[in-house]
Amino acid sequence: MTNKKTPQYDARLKRFNNAVSQKSIDRVPMIPWNFHFFPSRVNGMSNKDAMNDHEKYYGYLKDIVLEYDFDMAPSSSVYPAPTWEALGMTTWKWPGHGLADDRPFQYVETEVMKAEEYDQFLDNPEVFTAREIFPRTAEGLAPLAMFPPLHWYFNFPYLMGPFFGMPQFAEMLDNLKTLGEEWNRHSEASIDCYVELAELGYPKSYGSVGFTAYDTVGIWLRGNKGTMTDMYRHPEKLLKAIDICAVQQTQLSIIQCQMSGNPRVSLFAYRGADGFMTDAHFEKFFWPTFTKQIDDILKAGFMPMPFFEGDWTGRLKYINQLPKGKFPLHFDRIDRKAASEALGDDYCFWGNTPVSLMEHGTPQEVEDDVKELIDLFAGKGGLIIDSAGAITDDAKPENVAALVAAARKYGKK
Repeated sequence: MTNKKTPQYDARLKRFNNAVSQKSIDRVPMIPWNFHFFPSRVNGMSNKDAMNDHEKYYGYLKDIVLEYDFDMAPSSSVYPAPTWEALGMTTWKWPGHGLADDRPFQYVETEVMKAEEYDQFLDNPEVFTAREIFPRTAEGLAPLAMFPPLHWYFNFPYLMGPFFGMPQFAEMLDNLKTLGEEWNRHSEASIDCYVELAELGYPKSYGSVGFTAYDTVGIWLRGNKGTMTDMYRHPEKLLKAIDICAVQQTQLSIIQCQMSGNPRVSLFAYRGADGFMTDAHFEKFFWPTFTKQIDDILKAGFMPMPFFEGDWTGRLKYINQLPKGKFPLHFDRIDRKAASEALGDDYCFWGNTPVSLMEHGTPQEVEDDVKELIDLFAGKGGLIIDSAGAITDDAKPENVAALVAAARKYGKK
């Protein structure tokens, strides 16, 4: 992505970077991490239409950024429904495809990979993914399950002709062509939106998305139940799978940063939160690869930005071991006083006005909450104001305005 930088762009980016590194700033920034359907819903657009009419959705997103004058333009997690339809995705439901038009999309978690298949995955994760995972998660990729090993052909790739000549392979290739066309259509609308916002002075919050290695196995492969039982029944195989996914996720994050030209990685951390596992299991299965992902992204010259979903109060003793002053920490739920004491002057706290307050509270309650955050964190480490779960679909517009106004009112240096 290329764009013409402006003094306003540079000033906002400097404000963010200074907050991250605990340097002097003119005021506390207010930056929503990302959007789902908030921009479209407040404009009366159904979720179904938002996932299909990309130009209109990103037009609304641009208007929202300008209306509220955020310190960065939030990234969007509204995916293009035609790409899912082209592949016949079976692990997702979305508005107009299994859900009502006004509902958000949902991931249907299953044990896509069975426990007895660990050895196949560990032996060759690429082949297992192509021939087993893809056909199970996308009906349009079902023919891959019939495809013979590529190494059979070496210098004779023309011998693959009989397979590609089969009607189901021809249909799959048509589906993949449609996937590319629809993805390009969505990308064009997205890129145009963020280039225009950059030219108007608003950097994009992040350009890459990744997941912790444990969550990659626990969500996309084995499911929560499967992964939890594997910690007892197949611990060594689970650890090997986590190691593979740590490398894969880091490589993917870096490639996305290189392609987008945006150095910031949204690194979602879910099931390391309190209540999912003991400290002993956290130290064995979650923490080592999480810190490796952080370190490897930093070494590559990019900024990992962990988004801690759930309550991470019990994990603060680990979090304050992370590299200091290098990246912000976005929190969903946390004991704020404990976080302030544990993180001290060393980290930038991002968040965390409760979603319940944004959706059901009053502007005055939002203002009071932001003031509490500023009183706790602004005089110590860095601080960026946001809702706990970014700006959710049903946040009240007046409460979003209150979030911005309170940051400007109380966050001036």
